[in-house]
Amino acid sequence: MAKGPQFERDMCKQLSLWWSDGARSDVFWRTSGSGARATVRAKKGKETFGQCGDVAAIHPDGVSFLEVFAIELKRGYNTSTPMDLIDINRKGLLLWEVWLWKVISEMNTHHRQGWMIIHKRDSRQPVVWIDARSCSRLKLNTSRTEGVFVRADIRWPTMVDKKMVPGIRTSVGMKGIPFDWFVDNVSPLDIRAMLF
Repeated sequence: MAKGPQFERDMCKQLSLWWSDGARSDVFWRTSGSGARATVRAKKGKETFGQCGDVAAIHPDGVSFLEVFAIELKRGYNTSTPMDLIDINRKGLLLWEVWLWKVISEMNTHHRQGWMIIHKRDSRQPVVWIDARSCSRLKLNTSRTEGVFVRADIRWPTMVDKKMVPGIRTSVGMKGIPFDWFVDNVSPLDIRAMLF
């Protein structure tokens, strides 16, 4: 099984082939430092083209996809699922709370319309988690769509004494869809239409 960096490369190739209808495997690639440069520059009030999240467009055709979504790629973390947001006895921050905080912060900072987390646990298929608003716009909130919808209260991480601790509660809705179903049933044209 691919580790984190290899999973990111493999996923970028698969997204490239899907976005280009099989014509190109080089539309997307991993961002430098998982978007850390964009995060640091944003704190200084500076924008960084194409470096938001874990996926960058290295071909002009891919820019529109990343104008719609901030994307995080996660590999492993076998005991962590979004269901933890609902049924786990919480003391500290949950991994999914940190991931959601990161991707939603990237979405807001870089003016994206939605967010996406693609998570693959060991010996499992990748799952695309998409924010509820984008699901609605892509008509992925119907009973004909594979997947599961989760709405949960999460606690935004807050820094206290250089340590991340639970902060303000907010509600987040998202849908998890098997990656293969997503690329077979969601058209890049539908995502491009979200720009207008």
